[in-house]
Amino acid sequence: MRALAALQGAGLLVRVDPISGIEEKVREIGTIVEERLGNGEDVGTFITEV
Repeated sequence: MRALAALQGAGLLVRVDPISGIEEKVREIGTIVEERLGNGEDVGTFITEV
């Protein structure tokens, strides 16, 4: 959550969802990253695309 706040503060992240939706989005992204790590994908590239 702190990382999201820092990105938003730097203008690198525009929050579209209401605050209550942020936690769910973090879980969703974490799950996708874990799946992609398990498949040997370049997760760094994926994160910059999100």
